[in-house]
Parts: sequence; structure tokens; C-alpha cells
Amino acid sequence: MPYKRKKEEIAEALIGDEFLPPQDLQAEKYVLASILIDSTSLLKILDFLKPEDFYSTAHRLIYKACLSLFEKDEPIDIVTLHNELERENNLEKVGGAAYLSEIVGLLPTSAHIVHYAKIVKEKSILREIIRISQDLIYKAHYSMEDAQEILNYAEKAFFDLAYYGKKDTFAPLKEVIKDTIKHLETIYQRGDLITGIPTGFYELDKMTAGLQKGDLIILAGRPGMGKTALALDIVRNACKQANIGAAIFSLEMSKEQLCARMLCAEAKVNFQKFRTGQLDANEWQRITNAASTLS
Repeated sequence: MPYKRKKEEIAEALIGDEFLPPQDLQAEKYVLASILIDSTSLLKILDFLKPEDFYSTAHRLIYKACLSLFEKDEPIDIVTLHNELERENNLEKVGGAAYLSEIVGLLPTSAHIVHYAKIVKEKSILREIIRISQDLIYKAHYSMEDAQEILNYAEKAFFDLAYYGKKDTFAPLKEVIKDTIKHLETIYQRGDLITGIPTGFYELDKMTAGLQKGDLIILAGRPGMGKTALALDIVRNACKQANIGAAIFSLEMSKEQLCARMLCAEAKVNFQKFRTGQLDANEWQRITNAASTLS
């Protein structure tokens, strides 16, 4: 078997001709129909739905023309879309004026455009997963790359795909206000001064109301001032009091060193005695109990 084998042949051998790639042509039509009914509905999907997400070439060209009209700040309706496709020499490729008329008459409202767009996006991602998987099979069988290089390719490809088309973090103020009021109602009903995750340090919690979602908290100080010890205490207290998990990343200490510090803090045992193993029976018992608690 020759080293260079077409990926299309690999794909055909894997899935056969009877299997079509994931797609939903009806959902694609509904997205386009929604835009033609109400061009402002395009704003709801603009940030995550791309032309290449459409399986149908005709639908891809129509959506691309809609985006072109939007970028030129022109109205998007069946007349302007017809002219734009004609100008790009794509009108006949999409099925002509008759197909545009068919699409625009599919829906009475554009209210569900986001739902349809998410279906289209989902199918697009599934197709891309298949494509990446076929590439990996091809590389694993016939490439001169070593295993680690192929793993690096796979990691990057799937990582990029996971973030492809993610919605931007911009949000209308109306939505933010709604979420903020909902959060306010929740903490009001709780009636607790600590609305976030407790650190276990009363004065600190009183000033901050706990660690809040989205906060970036930096512990600053000179070397040897106890920043790591404080951070570990906060993590330990937060996990115990709020019953949550936490991840610790350290460029200075190994996982064993971090664990030893947490055990000593929980057991109230001198760290130097722990390091040298000079523990009495009572301290050993406290370390054992601490291990059970932290586990």
C-alpha cells in the first residue's frame, strides 16, 4: 500500500457512502428565513454562527450575502438579497429567485432564530470532529510523525474546535441587569453577610463578603512573608466550609510539599517537626485525622 493515500479514501473506508455527515438542512433554512423576516435577528447569532457552519453550499452563500449586506449597513430582505447574490454571480448557484421565495415563506416569525442557529452550529462541530478524527487516523497509519507530534496535533485541533465560534462576552445591559437583580434576590433571601465563598478569616470575609465569582485576588508580599501559607489556608477553609473543590497550581513547590503544608495546618502540627519526622503519638494521631478530613 502506498504511503500517500487520499484522506477521502480513508473517510470512505471508515464511514461508507451510505452515511451523510451530520447536518440539518431544515434548521439552516429556518435561520435564513428568520433573517429575511426580521434582519435585526441576525444580531442574535452573528457572533457565533459562521458561513462555513452551513452544510448546504447554497445556504452558505445566502448567509454570506446576508452578512455582506449587514456589513454595508444595507437592509436585508428578499429584494436586496436577490441583488447581492446576483452581483456576486451566485444567484443561480443558490437556486434562483424561486428558492429565495421558498425560504422566506417557511416561517411566520423570527423568534426562534437562536435555537435554529445552535442546531446548525452543533452539526457543524460534529462534522469538524469527524474531519479531525479522519486526519488523526490518516496520520496514525501513514504519517512519518512520531506519536507525540500526532498527540500535539490532536490536542490543538480539538482545543481550537472547543473554542471555535464561542459567543463573545459582550451582553446587552438589559440582560445583565436581569441577572444582577436575580442574584440580589438570592443573597437577600439567604440573609447571610458572607455571600461568596468563605476564606475562614473572619475580618477578611467581613470586608469582602467572601470570594466572589469572577474575582481575581492577588496576595502580595515580600519573600518569606507567608503568601503560600495564607493561600493554602484559604483553599483549605473554602473547601471545608463551602463544600467545594479547588485546584492549586504552584511553580515553587511539588504536590507533596503543598500537601504536607496543608496537613500540618489542619492538624496544627509544626511543619519542621513533620519534615524531620520527629512527631509524638499525639501529633501522629492529629496528622491522621487531618488526612481523613482533607480527603
